[in-house]
Amino acid sequence: MIKFTKYISVIIVLVALTCITLTPCVLMAEIDSHTDVITDLMRDDTFNISDYPCVITDRSLKVIGIAEGKGGSLYVYVYNPSGDRVATKLRMSVTLDKAPDVKDYELTEVSRKGTLSKYCVENYIFVNLGRQRCYDIVAIYRAWDRKYDEPSGNDNEITEVAYNVGKNYTVRDTVDGSVEYICDDLDVIEVTDKYTDHIRYTKGFHLVWDYCDNWFIAFDTDRQIDKLYEADVKFETRFVIETGSIVVKPSYTYGSHESHEVTVYSDQRVINETTGWFGKKYEWYEIEKVSDFLEKEELSSTAKENIKNKKWVLRFYNTQYSVSNYGGSTGAYTKNYTELYNETILRLSFETRGQVYNLGVVDNYQSPDNVPANGNKNPIDDLRDWWERVKDWFDNMMSNLKIVFLVIVGLVIITILFPIIAYPIKWIIREIKYNKEKKK
Repeated sequence: MIKFTKYISVIIVLVALTCITLTPCVLMAEIDSHTDVITDLMRDDTFNISDYPCVITDRSLKVIGIAEGKGGSLYVYVYNPSGDRVATKLRMSVTLDKAPDVKDYELTEVSRKGTLSKYCVENYIFVNLGRQRCYDIVAIYRAWDRKYDEPSGNDNEITEVAYNVGKNYTVRDTVDGSVEYICDDLDVIEVTDKYTDHIRYTKGFHLVWDYCDNWFIAFDTDRQIDKLYEADVKFETRFVIETGSIVVKPSYTYGSHESHEVTVYSDQRVINETTGWFGKKYEWYEIEKVSDFLEKEELSSTAKENIKNKKWVLRFYNTQYSVSNYGGSTGAYTKNYTELYNETILRLSFETRGQVYNLGVVDNYQSPDNVPANGNKNPIDDLRDWWERVKDWFDNMMSNLKIVFLVIVGLVIITILFPIIAYPIKWIIREIKYNKEKKK
């Protein structure tokens, strides 16, 4: 009986997916947030509510259409088979005939009926593209659910799950004053494996211990990438002041949350600052192959294990980490650093078999822990590394001094011996001249 029930569930899912494929993904124009989701969808003569059954085990999200609303608003219609999931974001580009400008937009649910929901796309600014508008929808998101969703498989935390949409909606104003919606497939690339972390580089010592935290994303995709040229990365930060001691638990003061979007390039080389005494310079490219990354970086065994099966590394952001007032009888300290979280890749520009692509990315939102991939750095542990650099500097200096000393000793010896060596040489020269004159 259990096996029979399982087969029935699978059949229902397959039937539902077939119906979705056959259902047109176009809608009407000039609606608002007050209209019901079913009322809106019924304006399409081909809509049939039976095409969207409840499948309690399917917690995915599927975009089935969009609609431009009054006042330049935009609405998206979503099929959620389980009926209990809420969409959070929509990843799309609204730039026509240019490189994709991929952004994530917050979604607000304004109407729900069974497995169907209507969302308003927040912070969307209507782009006046004339009589034709183009909406490239890459992915749709919902919150990660510990009860049902797979974890990251490493020390990262997934906060939002992405579902591939891959649809291009073209909206055209016709000559008779109506609006035409056309839906086509959109080429996208999907991240299949991902790990986020950071490497901590020392900047040297000057009253406080300073470090550079270089944040990175290691990942693989569902497509072959021969050369990776550019990547857009989105993430959030907050500044942290941590105080504590050996006898007192740490306390934290947090700054405001800030959202960032950056572009990294394969030919962009970065060198860390060495502002303190005996700092060590490191250099890297913003985009690297995992094999090159692992070869030159001294990482923990855990980090190596998490990275080794990926293909590319995006080294997209640098922050400062400092420790002051460390020591004393209680070991009191103050740490200043920046946390990164909700990291996601928006766009990739790459080459495969001679063809160059510039695509939106289907990728989740993922956050690292606070332990650097090359080990947790603190002043006590870092003294060994610092002392090794001091020794290297001293050894180099002594080596140079030895050379200088030998040169000086050589000059002194030459100065002392020169009169002794010069006398017979002068005598020989004088005798040669005398003999020549005598023969004349």
